[in-house]
Amino acid sequence: MEKIRVHRDGMKDLVFEGEQLASASGRWRSGQEQTRWDVLELYKTKSGRYVMCRIYRTCWQGETDSHQADVYEDVEALRDEYKEEMSNLEYELFAEACEKDPTLEDIRDDVII
Repeated sequence: MEKIRVHRDGMKDLVFEGEQLASASGRWRSGQEQTRWDVLELYKTKSGRYVMCRIYRTCWQGETDSHQADVYEDVEALRDEYKEEMSNLEYELFAEACEKDPTLEDIRDDVII
């Protein structure tokens, strides 16, 4: 585990011991380089919480990047957040994350009975 610092616009930085489970970038989509895109990062803290970071990047003059992060108490809270909708980028992030954390395996599934 390492000490991680996550910047958030207009708020104090989040600092925690943990590991990065995955990251995903929308810089390239359908073979086209984007001038505005999201970068997602998912971390798991030493205490078992999850931190989802979303960085909005831009190359446009007059615009600035923005940073936000949300903390989820456990895997159930993370599942609840993404039970209804999930972007392709979020799906890509969770696909990578479940390789390091198998408890996330079913977060991408919509189970029907």
